[in-house]
Amino acid sequence: MNKPAGHLRYALLSGLSIILLLLNENIFISRGGDVIVSGSSDYAVVCRSIDRNPLKILRGHSFGVHSVAFNSDGKVIASGSFDNTVILWSIDGRMLETLRGHSSGVMGVAFSPDGKTLASGSGDNTIMLWSIDGRLIKTLRGHSGWVNSIAFSPDGRTLASGSGDNTVMLWGISGRLVAVMRGHSGWISGVAISPDGKMIASGSMDNTVILWSADGRLMRTNRGHSGWVTSVAFSPDGKTLASGSMDKTVRIWSIDGRMLQTLKGHSYGVNSVAFSPDGKTLASGSMDRTIRLWSVDGRLIATLGKHASWVNSVAFSPDGRTIVSASSDKTVMLWSIDGRLIRSVRGHPGPGNKVASHQVPLIRQ
Repeated sequence: MNKPAGHLRYALLSGLSIILLLLNENIFISRGGDVIVSGSSDYAVVCRSIDRNPLKILRGHSFGVHSVAFNSDGKVIASGSFDNTVILWSIDGRMLETLRGHSSGVMGVAFSPDGKTLASGSGDNTIMLWSIDGRLIKTLRGHSGWVNSIAFSPDGRTLASGSGDNTVMLWGISGRLVAVMRGHSGWISGVAISPDGKMIASGSMDNTVILWSADGRLMRTNRGHSGWVTSVAFSPDGKTLASGSMDKTVRIWSIDGRMLQTLKGHSYGVNSVAFSPDGKTLASGSMDRTIRLWSVDGRLIATLGKHASWVNSVAFSPDGRTIVSASSDKTVMLWSIDGRLIRSVRGHPGPGNKVASHQVPLIRQ
């Protein structure tokens, strides 16, 4: 099979960049919390309900699916692939539109809060904005490296993008470049926008976390990690920030830059961090195959089981009673807040189906 043009770019990326792609993952949990969707290297998007109803397999991509997202009403799924396309699907599995325009693999997709606009970031160094009906609205050019992470502000008026060119860029929804945020000396591994939209956090392979103002001004650089930062997350009240790192630790910072806690316990790098809805508990997923629950004052509450491979992403349910973890072992596990395994949901069926990028949102309803 001929691979689409642009895949040579991925063949030329270093081993570290490939790892970064695999760790750039998200879990979204619906109010109902009853359906999981995942993308896989077997070119498919799979929908499955937590109550073990039959799988729906959405086929249309010609290369691995790296990222998935949902619009605000949960009726449309977007999947981004290394085949350079984004596909829009209805929740019942119908293919609505195939969005073509990128010249290299799509590494991230995100819907605006109102669900009317989709952003896609790519290895071609661009971000594309699409309408929900599949029309290309604007191509955002400015990065000189692949776009790894994108996030909309809570009001949907701006978009932050992190890149392999060591910069974060801030864009207006009209496509205007608002700010180029320079300060990192390594690739950007993740960006997050505070709940009030007033701050942007970026984690980098330079081992730092930087806080920026909403207009792009560098506010402070948080130093302390001794390995590259893989994940950043704001607390629900926006007063603290958590970062996970390849140095095996999670750190909690105040927004004024003070390091509040260093959480030690994982035996390998931390891939993902997430706050509970009440902001009192933090979950971390690690390459050591475990999930750990911490109180924000630094106490270890529980260590949750073991996946058979890396834990790539973790998230809390809206009521805070359930933690969801996604792993390279092709499973999604659901845990109670006291650490009990509720259910293990298997990944793609059949032999040889390897999940390379286990994006696992639960559909918003």
